[in-house]
Amino acid sequence: MIKIFKSIGWFILMYLFNIIYELDVFINVLIFFGQPKETISSHFGRCFPNSWFAKFVDLLFSWQKVQSHCRDAALSFRGSTKKDLIPKATAEQRVVQIFIVLFFIFIIIHFIAGLI
Repeated sequence: MIKIFKSIGWFILMYLFNIIYELDVFINVLIFFGQPKETISSHFGRCFPNSWFAKFVDLLFSWQKVQSHCRDAALSFRGSTKKDLIPKATAEQRVVQIFIVLFFIFIIIHFIAGLI
């Protein structure tokens, strides 16, 4: 009986992990204009390795005992070939990305304030 509960618990844990992973990929494509099948960490490790966001993500994953989480994620990304990779964003693209992020934050705050 305990083995059945462990199997169910493992299934639920993997299901939740898959949902979180797919949300990470979705947000990367939607907000940060990343590649399909690429996480936010690998996108920032590939395009913006010295940005404050990459350093923040590295700090969040410091428990992994690696030198740089974003760099390691970028090195392990095998979702596309070199010719498919988007080059580093220009200053104009970064401004657009910032405005999109601020817009989503505004929508979320407006939604939460409407619930209260």
